[in-house]
Amino acid sequence: MAWIELHQSIWTHPKTYRLAKELKIEPMYAASHLIRFWCWALDVVDESGDISYLPDEEIAAGAGWRKQAHTFVCALISTGWIDTDVSGKYIHDWEDYAGKLLSKRKADRERKRTRNNHRNSNGIPMESPQENLENSNRNRTLTVPYHIEREKDARACVELWETITGGTIPRDMAQEIITRLNMDTDVELVKEGIRLSAGKSNPTAYMRKCLQNWTADGIKTYQDYCKRNKSSNAPKPKADLSSPETYADVEGDDLD
Repeated sequence: MAWIELHQSIWTHPKTYRLAKELKIEPMYAASHLIRFWCWALDVVDESGDISYLPDEEIAAGAGWRKQAHTFVCALISTGWIDTDVSGKYIHDWEDYAGKLLSKRKADRERKRTRNNHRNSNGIPMESPQENLENSNRNRTLTVPYHIEREKDARACVELWETITGGTIPRDMAQEIITRLNMDTDVELVKEGIRLSAGKSNPTAYMRKCLQNWTADGIKTYQDYCKRNKSSNAPKPKADLSSPETYADVEGDDLD
């Protein structure tokens, strides 16, 4: 269901009175025609409010005006409800009142089109990494403060997960990552957990156990992890994801 911002002053606005005078009708009916005009425009006009391509007859019909169409459109122009310039005719302040809704509609159409182009072997649309993270953000625990500066880190973790595992990150895992980052867990430590989880029969459970164990041991940064493993002076390993030796030091799906 679409909606449009409507101010209570529309019924008594000076421009409404002027429109009523131009059309020789009561102000209440002038306001009603305006409201119907805007509601109709939601389905036929883009966020720019450009109505130059529409004939006067269609504009008048959309507003519920049954008398001479040209008279109605001219009245809207002369009273400031339609703006004109050398490029054409535009609904006054349309972007402010309906632009956000129309832009959202456009974004939703693009999102659906993208999802339809990314289907699994069964023909079911798959969420993109960004959609998955956005859904996780919307569903995050409200008691956990969300810091916008960690969004970049969260996206980097999601991308690493999907690069290593070759699949879409589960929503609960994305939620877990966001929660940990908001608890000031080092993003590099989270990435290390993702790398260690690669190749496991249940990477989600393994990753969660890594994070839980590290939290219990007071490990919050990658440096803490290196010290715990007596490798604080060693440079951070760059995992060769194509090499099975990368994870040769991690046996099984359980951590000690």
